[in-house]
Amino acid sequence: MLTRMAQAMKPPPEQSFGPRFVPCSALHPWSDSHTFTNLERFVLVFRWMLPIYGALHLIPMLLFRRKRVFKDPGKMLLRAGWGTTRSAAFLGAFVLIYQCASPPP
Repeated sequence: MLTRMAQAMKPPPEQSFGPRFVPCSALHPWSDSHTFTNLERFVLVFRWMLPIYGALHLIPMLLFRRKRVFKDPGKMLLRAGWGTTRSAAFLGAFVLIYQCASPPP
């Protein structure tokens, strides 16, 4: 057990068998621009999450705040739309930041 603990505490060995990262041509062969690729992925994630977050904002509002929806439907739908947009943009920004923070090859 002590031997395994000592081995786990050692720094990781240096990689001498190739590059640490996947080359850009494998990650985004359609574009040479990292910026364009990251923005494209932001838009892709944003559009992909819109229906999911739309349901998460709209359905509970219709179930639990039905009287307020019927009283002022425009305001409540705008509120659900704004929440959907914020949530989808947050997840898109999270993906963008994560991918921008990873070091280039």
